[in-house]
Amino acid sequence: MGYTQCTSLMVACVITFVIHQVTSVIESEDVSYTINEEGPTDEFLGNILDQTSLRGQSFKFNYLSTEPTLFAVNLTTGALRTVGRIDREEVCRNGVRCTETFNIGVLRHSMIIMIIKVTITILDINDNAPRFVENKKTIEISESASTGSKYQLPSVSDPDSPLLSVKHYEMSFSDGKFELKADDRTDGVFELFLETKGSLDRERKSSYDLLVTVTDGGTPAKTGTMSVTVVVLDANDNTPRFDQERYTLSILENPSVGSVIIQVHASDDDEGRNREIVYAMKTHKDLFGINNKTGEVYVKGVVDYEQEHLYHVGVIATDQGMIPRSTDTIIVIEVKDLNDNSPEITINSLGAQGFAEILENAEQGTFVAHVKVEDKDSGVNGELSCTLTDNKFRLEQLFETNYQIVTSGHLDRERISEYSLAIRCVDRGTIPHETVKNVQVRLIDVNDNAPQFLQASYQANVVENNKVGDFVLQPNATDADAGQNAEILYNVSEKGQKMFAIDGTSGRITAKVVFDREENNEMQFYVIAVDRGSPAMSSSVLVVVTIQDLNDEIPLFTQNVYTFNVSENEPQNTEVGTVGATDADQFPFNEFLFSIVPDTNLLGLFSIDSRSGKITTKGMLDREVQGVFRLTVLASDYGSPIKSSRAGVVIYVTDQNDNTPVFNFPDTHNNTVHMSNRSPIGLTVAHVNAYDLDTGDNGRLTYRFSGGNDNALFTIDQNNGDVSVNVEFKDTTYELHEFTVIAQDHGFPQKLAEATLNIFVNKSIPYPLAKQSGSILSGQNFSIAISLACVSAIVIVILVVAIVLIRRQEREKMQQYNCRMEALRKLTGKATRDGKSEKDSRSSESVKRKSKKLPYEIDFTIEKEDEKKQYHSDSKVSGLPPYQFYP
Repeated sequence: MGYTQCTSLMVACVITFVIHQVTSVIESEDVSYTINEEGPTDEFLGNILDQTSLRGQSFKFNYLSTEPTLFAVNLTTGALRTVGRIDREEVCRNGVRCTETFNIGVLRHSMIIMIIKVTITILDINDNAPRFVENKKTIEISESASTGSKYQLPSVSDPDSPLLSVKHYEMSFSDGKFELKADDRTDGVFELFLETKGSLDRERKSSYDLLVTVTDGGTPAKTGTMSVTVVVLDANDNTPRFDQERYTLSILENPSVGSVIIQVHASDDDEGRNREIVYAMKTHKDLFGINNKTGEVYVKGVVDYEQEHLYHVGVIATDQGMIPRSTDTIIVIEVKDLNDNSPEITINSLGAQGFAEILENAEQGTFVAHVKVEDKDSGVNGELSCTLTDNKFRLEQLFETNYQIVTSGHLDRERISEYSLAIRCVDRGTIPHETVKNVQVRLIDVNDNAPQFLQASYQANVVENNKVGDFVLQPNATDADAGQNAEILYNVSEKGQKMFAIDGTSGRITAKVVFDREENNEMQFYVIAVDRGSPAMSSSVLVVVTIQDLNDEIPLFTQNVYTFNVSENEPQNTEVGTVGATDADQFPFNEFLFSIVPDTNLLGLFSIDSRSGKITTKGMLDREVQGVFRLTVLASDYGSPIKSSRAGVVIYVTDQNDNTPVFNFPDTHNNTVHMSNRSPIGLTVAHVNAYDLDTGDNGRLTYRFSGGNDNALFTIDQNNGDVSVNVEFKDTTYELHEFTVIAQDHGFPQKLAEATLNIFVNKSIPYPLAKQSGSILSGQNFSIAISLACVSAIVIVILVVAIVLIRRQEREKMQQYNCRMEALRKLTGKATRDGKSEKDSRSSESVKRKSKKLPYEIDFTIEKEDEKKQYHSDSKVSGLPPYQFYP
């Protein structure tokens, strides 16, 4: 008997080990950690098992992918630590999120039982202050620079993440003359520009010391500073000024040659050569001279009263700038003498070729020309009266015989560019004498007209995928001014400079880039026309360029893979789901159709609406036949050639409770178990087993007795189907108990199956382990052994050896048992024919039972060798487990 127990224990151990190896499943779990950069070396992050279901256990580990560079896992303990100092700016340059991921395998007995995916997020700290490329910068700006002129400052960068990089900038001590402009580029570099906000005047202030400060987004914030010195360069923007508008003096006729008669003086507010002044005579150079440096006027020739008694000498003061500026004045020299002569009119226009030249925007009262009227007579005959015939000008008398012509109305060169003025002088003699003299006045153009475009705006159409240099359009502007003031240069506003080029002279606009309508279907910018006047005048016009579409975009699905669920047994045309796609082209190039690739829909169970993308069934689906379908859908446009894209569709057929449980044991051919009357309470004597093709709750089964167990002789485990003894059968000799067992699923509505189980209590069956409270081998072990064909063969051999040994020891007892069994079969009507049992029909509607002796029942009857061989042969043919032993 001891040998039999050892044999049974050995079999149980072998089966348990094999089952464990077969049923091992590799699991995977994710763990994550967060760490600040710049932490200490060998910093402990945690044990990778602490966030998994294996927490508290001891395993070995191994890397399943490339080892991490910044972290290390102790392959014995699972401790995760840093390898060295972590600088997030080196690991993830300009990155918003910085992570490192690797996989660790958990080992048990050299086998992987779990894969742990470790993700470590490195957080940024504000450890870098904004820094300028240069701490000091000097910028030279001409005082003639226009408002809005931009000057680039040294760039500033902050290697921290975007949230901690440069967020604010300001400038101090600008006096409102300058303003900062910024351009935050995506590469982490912060570009700053200095923009002029008002006109500069070197004569008032020649330099500015500015302080630029930038602040990052940290708490506390870090700052960077740069000092900027703006040097205002002088422009020749000041005209020399004489101390007096005109100089007057009187001299006696015939002064000595070389004698100085007057000294004029002019000053200039500019600096350097822009303020150095030289003097020159403009008129009467034969009679008078001037020292070009000192301004002293001296006599060069003979001054005779009889020839001239009043001189208007023009003097010019000119600075030495690159573009010289000059001013003039009149020295009125009266020569004292008496003489009778007829009246004469002399006009000094100060212009070239006898023309008086004035600016068209001259204010009223502006000097045009000097008029000298003389009459060598004396008394009343020498008295004169002069008039001027034009309401745009008037004649003002300076003193008796000297006049000046000044403006008296608004002038416009674009309307009248030249005037011919007639000066009429009459003496007061008895017989008056009249003299008329004309003076030509030419208006000098002032840049008072801005260029004007011929259209209020311009529009152009360009087909995408063009060539660089293709013509776009050519706006045209005109200027009513003359000369240089009417010469026009064209330019494109900053918004259009990246994409368009313009010929500065003609205004012809061409493409600088290849356009993509899907990125930008319309561009608006301004063309600026600037004349060459001083100061220059400009105007602008809006240009709208529309990019016309080509079929150059592929229809794109909104997802690479769509996952849908549809219930089995639904009728045809049941909606499964809808796929979607977009085409960035314009109509009609953005029209497309959906279809299913035929090779992925070989069974023809699905169809797709070509317009909406809705997928429906074309037949009834059965999850038990096929639970997953994988389709490929196509979106194709109408272009030539056709453009298309693909996406995957995974359709999961969800389960319905459409299958009834089916018993493996008991069934109509195998429904009887024999047990000893000495079996203790709690001993498992049978294992009821059924299966259900459905899944989830629809396939989860529970077991119960429906009939035959009114006295509660046995109990059944509702989950695993184990039938165990509930009372003692010591007083029972031979007794057959018939039960109806039910296997019921948890679906809706619930489905169930019934089967009949016979338990034969037999006194003649020994129970070697009667003192123990349970069976050494449970029915669960034997069910698993059924699936292990290779192990079953070993178990069969061991059990057969055990049976032979037991039979030899119990031979005499078995002979007595055979006699009793024969008597019992006669009483129950179950006669044995040729070693096989026949069917016993009962009146139950749902269950048919068989009393045929099951091939796995252990019968301790001593058999002949040929019967024994026949018995094992029947076991193999039936396909049932060779043994199911319940003592």
